[in-house]
Amino acid sequence: MRPLTTTFPTDDASMDVREAIAALPPDDAELVRLVYWDGLRSHEAAQVLDLNPSTARSRLAKAKQRLRSILETETTAGAQVANENPVSPSRE
Repeated sequence: MRPLTTTFPTDDASMDVREAIAALPPDDAELVRLVYWDGLRSHEAAQVLDLNPSTARSRLAKAKQRLRSILETETTAGAQVANENPVSPSRE
């Protein structure tokens, strides 16, 4: 089996995703990391985590739904802050 690595990109969008993953329950976060960062297939991640493959797929689908919800909430909150504090063009 391949060695597992957990390295993360550092741009703003990646940081948002990383924070959203950290908000997941630890077992779900690890599953997401194994599949999306370490490149394992869901059945390989299931083996690593000692899960039934169908359980891993189900948990992964639910984790992705939670991530979507978290990221949409962050995006909406960020848009509201931007609308409340509009940047006015400078006048010279």
